Amino acid sequence: ELACVGVPAAVVAIADNQRPVAEHWAAEDLMVSLGWHADVAPQSILDAVDRICEPVLAEAMALRQRATVDGLGAARVAEAVMS
Repeated sequence: ELACVGVPAAVVAIADNQRPVAEHWAAEDLMVSLGWHADVAPQSILDAVDRICEPVLAEAMALRQRATVDGLGAARVAEAVMS
């Protein structure tokens, strides 16, 4: 949801299936991944917040997010299921 509207985010994986998604999106500079929840250090949270609050980086991240996520995924899945 945040990517659809272009809100830079720092994420923490709390389930194993979230790890590869967070890593991929971080590699594409669509979000900042802090990694696995049990391994997150306070300094990494501060660093991530600093990064997503920096105007030039935040705007670039938001533009990439909006170009990647159009918000129509649920409709596409419903159409595929119904056809």
